[in-house]
Amino acid sequence: ANGTAIDTAYIYHDQAEIARGIDASGVSPTDLFLTSKILCSTYDDAKASIEFNLRQLNVRRVDLMLIHFPRCYGAGSIGPGWGNGRAECVRFAEEGAKIFAVDLTAEPTQETLEKIADVGGEVETHLCDVTDKAQVDAMVQACIDRFGCVDILINNVGGSARGGPVEMDEDTWDGQMEYNLKSVYLCCKAVLPLMEEQGSGVIINTGSSAGLRWTGVPQTAYAAAKAGIVQLSKVLAVQYAPKGIRVCTVIPGQMHTPMVAARLAGQHAGGDVEGLLKKRQARIPLGFMGDGRDIANAALFLCSDEARFVTGTELVVDGGMTARCD
Repeated sequence: ANGTAIDTAYIYHDQAEIARGIDASGVSPTDLFLTSKILCSTYDDAKASIEFNLRQLNVRRVDLMLIHFPRCYGAGSIGPGWGNGRAECVRFAEEGAKIFAVDLTAEPTQETLEKIADVGGEVETHLCDVTDKAQVDAMVQACIDRFGCVDILINNVGGSARGGPVEMDEDTWDGQMEYNLKSVYLCCKAVLPLMEEQGSGVIINTGSSAGLRWTGVPQTAYAAAKAGIVQLSKVLAVQYAPKGIRVCTVIPGQMHTPMVAARLAGQHAGGDVEGLLKKRQARIPLGFMGDGRDIANAALFLCSDEARFVTGTELVVDGGMTARCD
């Protein structure tokens, strides 16, 4: 990190792997470059991510690079890697939940089926446009037919469009409201009567740091919709608390998810993925970007018995970004 060359960079995924790597390497820990913050889906992706992180640390030479690939799970993501919905499906399956995984098309769910099977989980997939009430009602009925009840609903659909009110056309504004906010309304509308009847349930709605503050680019409709999700969750939480139903919002910050390369770099950085990552990371006090697994762990806590007294609030997962004033 001080700019001196190192002979070997051992790249490990998590703390357990780091400990085993130090024991097996036979070198001093000061000779190791260790990271648990790299999202890897392919060798080329891993190599590019590692090289980017090494440059940030001013490491000038790496003679040997050993890449450890962890098991990589997914569900409902725009590309390979840890999208929020993908990570949530797998993380909940690891804890024994039965997963009803919903997406607009079948392709994003294929990896989900494989990876949930790897952890011995149970999953059913369903195709649905969650901006269409008839399809949402049919989706919920299909879940009831398969599993008998809905204990947890996670509303995760979303996506941004650039522009303020002058630059943005009316159709884009309406589409952003449907995609980001109406989808949450329709899914809650369909599920809440079932949860009320059974006397329990948890709903987790996915907001965004853009719904709390300026995040670097004008995306007026997206920000307004995500802010609306926060207040919708609060109102539902109070309304349905007497029925034993809790409602919270998880608010991701600027995460390193597949959407960064697949969509956001084109929208906001002219396709410059590395440049966009660098700008996003610079806003985060912790100095690195989280990924979908961090969102999944937050949602898991809010759905657990440990959060039985938590409702009507937000859990911000952003590395401290929204706490900054500069």
